[in-house]
Amino acid sequence: MPVLTRLVETLGGGVSIADASGKVLWGDGAGLCRVELDGGFVAGPEGAAQAVAGLLELLAAKENERRDLAGEVLHLYREGHLIGELSEQLAAVLDVGDVGRTALEQAQRLIPATLGGMVVGGAVVAEIGQGMDLDSAFVKSILERGVGEIVNDFVADGRRGQWPAQAVIAAPLKNKQGTIGLIALGVDAGLDGEATYVAAHLKLLNTIAMQAGAAVANALASQKLLEREVERQALQMYLPPQVAEMILSSGGMERLDGVVQPVTVLYADIRGFTTMSERMEARDVVHMLNEFFTAMSGVIFEARGTVDKFIGDCIMALFGAPVESPRAAEDALEAAMGMQQAMTKLNASRLERGLHAIEIGIGIHCGPAVVGNIGSVDRVQYTAIGDTVNVAARLVNLAKAGEIIVSAAVRESIGRDENFEALGNVDLKGRATQMGVYRVR
Repeated sequence: MPVLTRLVETLGGGVSIADASGKVLWGDGAGLCRVELDGGFVAGPEGAAQAVAGLLELLAAKENERRDLAGEVLHLYREGHLIGELSEQLAAVLDVGDVGRTALEQAQRLIPATLGGMVVGGAVVAEIGQGMDLDSAFVKSILERGVGEIVNDFVADGRRGQWPAQAVIAAPLKNKQGTIGLIALGVDAGLDGEATYVAAHLKLLNTIAMQAGAAVANALASQKLLEREVERQALQMYLPPQVAEMILSSGGMERLDGVVQPVTVLYADIRGFTTMSERMEARDVVHMLNEFFTAMSGVIFEARGTVDKFIGDCIMALFGAPVESPRAAEDALEAAMGMQQAMTKLNASRLERGLHAIEIGIGIHCGPAVVGNIGSVDRVQYTAIGDTVNVAARLVNLAKAGEIIVSAAVRESIGRDENFEALGNVDLKGRATQMGVYRVR
């Protein structure tokens, strides 16, 4: 130690440094004065011994400061690394429960805890140890005030409810709308009689809560988008895409609750289907029906109609539902004529493939009906029920191959005579009075 050597020489020599056992570590002086140090002593002339001891204490203090600073830097690096790791993990999570478990796991690595939980929307989505008491005054306080808090004597605090924590720390989860939940950690016993949690812990938990809150908001938004996409796909199975979008943008499936409204009902079925199917393999029958229904559904959608259901070889469609339309009857007639034209093209293709041609009859009626999601608790279907539906089903039975039969109500709603040929009044099964019907030319 050149500096120490020069100092001792300047002071006249005769100084030694020894450890607590008396073993000389440096120098050769026995000295008349002994200055005690932490872990040893300095011996030598009084002035020299005190000067050397002071220098050693200064050097030791500097070394301790260096070590403390290095430890703090290492700790901060570890915290920053774990927070960065948490950010990457949360970015890949789209489930609220997974967000909670990931955030709690990382929080427990940085902050002492044997208990913990995350609350979102009034429900515990993830936990560590025994369950958090949602009804406790402490939880309610964090959610109401939206401010983090430390309580190191949770028992005396009086707000813990049934949660068995002795000390607790909590931070709110927030989004643009405000507080959406909280993340809390706790211990079921104190640590060596000292305060379990300090301000640095709350700062860390607030950082974790900020990231978790953003991840929860992202997960909820993703879930909503997924639900919307599921609804869209369900609606587009029987609604034109533009109608499905309109329903989704104004309340979703809830708009399909049962209501009474004017509708136009179209039925179309294959003529001679029973005889035809008896001569075909089951697989060929299914292929024929799928081909038929696909072609007809496309025409119905183009005419702003709703495919209600497929019944054997028959297709039922609604016009003016779920969204009312003053031109529902005209749309239904447009669809019927388009369906007959589409059958001509389909049959040309079938004949080229050596398959039988398909011919259909169509019946149309308009009037009030109950429309909406109807069914059991386990299964519902959007449909229409009532006399209007029954009449349309009777009219299709009157239609021969290639014909479109409509009721007088449909002709009156359209308001044109040139396209209709009167067939007079006919008896319809289930009705006490006759009904005027028309053939579309």
